[in-house]
Amino acid sequence: MIGITRDRDGTLHARMKKHGAAGLPAVISSTDEGVSWQLSWQRDYHDWVLAVDGTRAITRWYGLVEQGAPSSAPLLRAVGAAAVDAEGGVALVIGNRLEWRPSVEASAGRATRALIHPLLGDATHLLLLPDGHTAVVAGEQGAYRLDLLNGSLDDCLAGITARPGASKLKRLWSLGQQVMATASYGTFRSLDSGETWLPAPSEWAQLDVEAHVRVDSNNHYLICQRCLAHSSDGGASWRLVDLVTEDHHYHELFTGRRWGNQLLLGTKRGCFVAPLATGTPARYLAALGSGAINALAVDDERAWALDSEGRVFLLDPAAGTAQQLAHLDEPCEFLAYCDAALLAVGEESLYRIEADGSVKHIAPPGSGELAAVDLNDGRILLWNPALPGLAVPTQVGIRSPTGLTLHGQSSMPPFSLMDVYWPPTVTDSTVPV
Repeated sequence: MIGITRDRDGTLHARMKKHGAAGLPAVISSTDEGVSWQLSWQRDYHDWVLAVDGTRAITRWYGLVEQGAPSSAPLLRAVGAAAVDAEGGVALVIGNRLEWRPSVEASAGRATRALIHPLLGDATHLLLLPDGHTAVVAGEQGAYRLDLLNGSLDDCLAGITARPGASKLKRLWSLGQQVMATASYGTFRSLDSGETWLPAPSEWAQLDVEAHVRVDSNNHYLICQRCLAHSSDGGASWRLVDLVTEDHHYHELFTGRRWGNQLLLGTKRGCFVAPLATGTPARYLAALGSGAINALAVDDERAWALDSEGRVFLLDPAAGTAQQLAHLDEPCEFLAYCDAALLAVGEESLYRIEADGSVKHIAPPGSGELAAVDLNDGRILLWNPALPGLAVPTQVGIRSPTGLTLHGQSSMPPFSLMDVYWPPTVTDSTVPV
């Protein structure tokens, strides 16, 4: 259950992600104050309903839809939050843009207003105030009061002390001569091995990064759950790339690798091949099916994919073919090629996959959950977070922990994201009568 709302005629709507038939998104509605409920909406996989107004609904990937109308093409960017005002006007948060459109009846003399700001990038809640131009938007970045007439954006939580640990540093990424940190409160980079940090502005203040792909010293891609980000200045700033797909949608991005002059993208709904040059649609690799692709591995000529069922495939992205190579005992989320073999890492197990498809279990360094990083230089960094050392194998086998420990401490700079991402961009376009 993701929310219960009341529409303009008083009907209650309970919106669900996976409780419809076959686990699909659905809405059940009640016209008697919750005494009885009926199924009123059901959507395709991952296209849950964000708001309902009579026979209209706003969904995650298709925006405003009419009940029973033919399906249109999905949006390039998902709708994060949506609401309907008292007159039937519709407001959507798509990426870092809040757009408030008046209803047809109220459109005379009214304008569609919008405000663009990176702090809106992960918004999941939207409340429209009765004055017709003020809204409250909230998400992992916090809660903000927006006035679309004057473009003001106020932090609703300013001066309120959050509990320790409410914000967190999520991942560290190597960009060659610098380090990038993605956190719940922004994206940062360090040019001096983590001693000092600078903000790395992006269209979305928070980038929920799953994987990093280096093209050259200047060009990098970040594979995020809900977007693909690109930097052409060595990670100093990031812009979102609209990932165009044909016939089949990805829903969420999980992982990525560079393969020649293309990107291999593992997603919740299969594998895609996207050109490094933007503007050309990403190609769906139907040979792998529409299941989740958890991990990818490449060398100079070949590519491999690991799906959510533990199956390992040898790919030919150019030909669009796939051949199953092995089937592991458990789903894994890490796959790397090294020493003429593949290494897959499960929660507590290691697997070496030979070229002939045979699988060998490798004793991990201690019990408990494992973590691994492909250093992209023929080595794999593997460690157990419960142990004080790091294992750095030169081959796809595990050496004893080297005892290498991390020294030094540094912290993110004490500044407000409101200072980094200011001012917002406001647009005001008159709606034709």
